[in-house]
Amino acid sequence: MKYSLKDKNEAYAKLMKLLPEGTQVFTSLTHVSKSGMSRSIKVFIARDSEIEDITYYASRVLEQSIDQKNGGIKQSGAGMDMGYDIVHRLSYVLHGYPRDSNLPNRGYTLTHRWL
Repeated sequence: MKYSLKDKNEAYAKLMKLLPEGTQVFTSLTHVSKSGMSRSIKVFIARDSEIEDITYYASRVLEQSIDQKNGGIKQSGAGMDMGYDIVHRLSYVLHGYPRDSNLPNRGYTLTHRWL
């Protein structure tokens, strides 16, 4: 899915404010295809004692489309935790690898939990 640079930049700016390093990000599975090879996943955070849906912004910065029927980010593939994959990629897009990291696989600046 191609989003405009303006859409991506606005989403990036919004998520940088909402998701500082260490933020816990929640995912919720809204649909799985009959074949099991694709799914729709919504993305949330807890903020000010409320649950906030950030699926729209996440889809823009990850350049993935939203399933219009089920409301989640369209995620294809199988054999791994796709909610974790979304959060890990968000972590990398927003924060890259931590400055104090010597290891190439320490890019986990956000934590993930399923709802």
